[in-house]
Amino acid sequence: MSIFSSSKIVSRRSLTFNKSFFISLIIHLLLIFGISITTYYKLPIFKESPIINVKFANSNQDLYSKINIGGNEALKKNLQTSFDGNMIVSKGASQSFRIKKLQANSVVNSDEAIYLNLWQRQIETTGDDIISKSKNLFDGKVQIMATIDIYGNLISSKILISSGDKFIDEMALNILNESAPFAPFNQTMSSEYSILEIIRDWNFSSN
Repeated sequence: MSIFSSSKIVSRRSLTFNKSFFISLIIHLLLIFGISITTYYKLPIFKESPIINVKFANSNQDLYSKINIGGNEALKKNLQTSFDGNMIVSKGASQSFRIKKLQANSVVNSDEAIYLNLWQRQIETTGDDIISKSKNLFDGKVQIMATIDIYGNLISSKILISSGDKFIDEMALNILNESAPFAPFNQTMSSEYSILEIIRDWNFSSN
């Protein structure tokens, strides 16, 4: 009987040890993965005012360089993009007039993510100020294309899909125009293209 009881005690100790080992292992794994999780910054959005329904990675503003490519009139004459948003060069234009279109589902590199983040914040700040001065309520969605040159100048703003409300459409364009100029392209971006077309849906809500 004593041998049998001793065996039972050893088995229980072994079981207890195994449980403790697995529990300890699980805790360590949770700690490791928990520390490794990256916290993403949530971009500021309007409260009771319009927002752009896009989110980009948070980053500080990088240094940007300027490249002399001529005046805005020359740029406007050579604006042309392919349907799928790839960069192309307009007929008769030099390589300095390459254009890239960024839609909501476009794949962007880190430099473009930084730029779009800064672009959005600037628009949200301006929009918040403009909306706060208005007594009207806004509800609707409008799709806009903003065309920006290498210096950050807004050389074109166009409504692609109207909200159906003329006042909302005009308000969106006003916010975009008042937000300009934007940051100039950095060296990496300017070496790939000279014009950036940004297409985004703007959601206006008074809730």
